[in-house]
Amino acid sequence: MMPFPMFRGLFRDDRLVSQTYLRLFSVSAVLCVAVTLFWFHPVDPLDTVLWLRILITVIGMGATVGLFFIWLGMWFYWVRLDGSAAWQKALWFFVLLAGFCLGSTLYFLFVYLPQMMRRAKLGEV
Repeated sequence: MMPFPMFRGLFRDDRLVSQTYLRLFSVSAVLCVAVTLFWFHPVDPLDTVLWLRILITVIGMGATVGLFFIWLGMWFYWVRLDGSAAWQKALWFFVLLAGFCLGSTLYFLFVYLPQMMRRAKLGEV
């Protein structure tokens, strides 16, 4: 029995390889990179205009959800559907484990996205 059955329903195999989830993972990856840039280049809220503070807040809120979505989604994809060689899966295990959001973004770019494009060519999606 899985400890978190809600995640199992959210990340079913058929959903992980759908075009909708591909788009959602893409947006999540962009948001993770944006938040990382904000992390390394902090913005002083007192020195910014209101519209920029609102934009940063909206990006931060979306990134919070997106971060967990891409992180859990890439883990479920790695466990259930990744067709890579054993040594590649072992390498990506450590990247996903240590990299958290950026590791998931790298996995998305270098493993998930190419495999999804291959599936689309074969007509599996």
